[in-house]
Amino acid sequence: MERFIKWLVLGISIFITSNISAQWGINGGCDFSSLTNCGESKIQTGFHLGATYDIPLNSNFYFQPGLLFTSNGFNFQTSFYSEKKSVKMYALEVPLNFSFSPKLGKNFKLITDLGLYMRYGLFGNKEFKYLDETIKESSFVAYNRPDIGLNFGLGLGYKRMALIGSYQLGLTNAEKDISGMRHKKIRVTLRYLF
Repeated sequence: MERFIKWLVLGISIFITSNISAQWGINGGCDFSSLTNCGESKIQTGFHLGATYDIPLNSNFYFQPGLLFTSNGFNFQTSFYSEKKSVKMYALEVPLNFSFSPKLGKNFKLITDLGLYMRYGLFGNKEFKYLDETIKESSFVAYNRPDIGLNFGLGLGYKRMALIGSYQLGLTNAEKDISGMRHKKIRVTLRYLF
């Protein structure tokens, strides 16, 4: 796996440096993350901020690698015995999207994205607050640092700016000891291309 990632990064680097008409951009926005297959999981609001690189493949298709600093996490339903249950993680994320962006008139574009993301947790905490005790520890004691999943997005571009709504669905297990629980996220992104 490590060898594959090295070759992937090398290939993307060569492709990026050889494409003159590509554009750098910055993006950021709001995330609403949770877990699949977990009835107690509730949405946690977060953020993402980073850079993107739009590489035209033809007049309407683009390859868009990026690098983001993002928050990821979820809350659990509280009960009479618990006041707070939350897991917060901060990670580096590499989205690898293919985008179909046909023009809608002179200045507008429809944006449809499909791709993968790879995310690696850097730091975070898990806090469960009960009536008689509080448990605080690293979120990575129970949850996995790496996460790989799918990106689906739809948006509208105007000149150099774009507003994109997207959905992420994890393909790897979120928790170390329980299979089937995966990360899911709704994301609203504002992007500007230079």
